[in-house]
Amino acid sequence: MTAVSLVPGSQRPYVDGSHNDSLHAQVFVYNGFGRFGDQTPLQLLAGQSLGIGSVPGTPAAGPDRLLRGDLGRDTGWLLPAALAVAVLGVLARRRRPRVDPLRSCLVLWGGWLVTLAVVFSLTTTINAYYTAALSPAVAAILGAGVAGVWSEGRSGTGRRIGRSGTGRRIGRSGTGRRIGLAVIVAASVGYAAWLIPGAGTGVPGWLVPATIAAGLVAVAAAL
Repeated sequence: MTAVSLVPGSQRPYVDGSHNDSLHAQVFVYNGFGRFGDQTPLQLLAGQSLGIGSVPGTPAAGPDRLLRGDLGRDTGWLLPAALAVAVLGVLARRRRPRVDPLRSCLVLWGGWLVTLAVVFSLTTTINAYYTAALSPAVAAILGAGVAGVWSEGRSGTGRRIGRSGTGRRIGRSGTGRRIGLAVIVAASVGYAAWLIPGAGTGVPGWLVPATIAAGLVAVAAAL
């Protein structure tokens, strides 16, 4: 930004998205704070009767914006699952050392996810492709959560040894985590099946039953 601003306007391209060839206006107004409560460029053009309106199919700003409509079907149906895994994972590992890699992973990607989810929920208008920025965090959290439950179950973590040393009550915490994972999977599948019919015309009739069937297989695998 500084380098471009120091070059005279006659010797560089005009700064798009600004009214006065200002990179500051482009970054902090056009693509920044101007999108919180003010009219977006699309809305301004629509008001000038140029035939350009807001992005079709995009829900209005609100706390549940990413959980419904096109945004819900693109990425939002996985957000509750990712948030649940991140929160439960951090709580389950709260007594681990500060250098615990899995907890650090969940904190890092959870912070990414919450920050962008709040921003996208509050901006006046967004394009559906913006939500692609949520996908790395969602994938990392769900992948790390499933891998954590799987590895702890196989390694016997959570084993409680009785006074006799016989190894009774083995794996109770691991079983609880697997049940929790199955519940999250089932809820996500149900949510996805509820969202699909609202996708408009052209949705094949077999899609919802196939989604439910895949979900049942995933629940069985988790258990």
